[in-house]
Amino acid sequence: MPIPAPKAWEARGGAAATMMVLVAWLCACGTSDVPSNGQPPAMVRLSGEVVDSSGRPVVGAWVWWHGLDAGGFLVTYPLQGIQTDSAGQFRFQLDPLLNDLVTLGLFAMSPGCGPPMATITHANPDFSAPIVSTIVVPTPLPPARVTSPQLCTAGSIAKGTDPDYELGIRIDSRSRGDSLFSGRWRMNFRPSLGDWFGDIQGVVADGFVLLDFQVDNAIVPDCESFRLVSDHRGDGSWGPAQVLTARGCIRPDALLFFVEQDYFAFFP
Repeated sequence: MPIPAPKAWEARGGAAATMMVLVAWLCACGTSDVPSNGQPPAMVRLSGEVVDSSGRPVVGAWVWWHGLDAGGFLVTYPLQGIQTDSAGQFRFQLDPLLNDLVTLGLFAMSPGCGPPMATITHANPDFSAPIVSTIVVPTPLPPARVTSPQLCTAGSIAKGTDPDYELGIRIDSRSRGDSLFSGRWRMNFRPSLGDWFGDIQGVVADGFVLLDFQVDNAIVPDCESFRLVSDHRGDGSWGPAQVLTARGCIRPDALLFFVEQDYFAFFP
């Protein structure tokens, strides 16, 4: 079940020989992994849900996996990181080669920056059938509001990886009944790429929240600003923020769940 989008915005003689060698190699690889019964190996299927300590589904939680092979080596390829859907559910379909894992670990993190992770470990997992897990995480932090002093969310630079940056907002001023606000923002990467930061302006109108991020220290060419938009719910909370204008600053399909959180000690 997909997470609903904001209502107000629907928003590349030697060449031939090389080719022959490559084709031969691909053919060899394509046949070496077929079992003796002639049937291709089954996909590894992982699914489940993330809930809080009261059993309520956690929407927008990050879930990813690591494994150990028989030699005790950590397996993290292909990298897989997804967010739970509107029912708090997740689903992976992984390469059949992962059938050889002797330990499988699933990790989950509620929306926000650096909240505690929850882990489930499957020893000697049986991949002949889907593996279904329920991961219990601490009670999530409250969703963002204009009245929140600071907000934070975690995201990933590349699609399909676990979260590798935190994006925080500090709201310094509000006007016109909190429909206009401004402040500072900061993005911190893991591993470090140097923090990004700048001013932010926000507008609340017609059931949505528009966030305009100005980039003070443009590291990526043409990344001078980017915009996010989210629903403004009836109780004043924000829905998941989607990218309205990326300009090379942020992944265009990012879905960011801001929560009330004083995560950063300062904003440059």
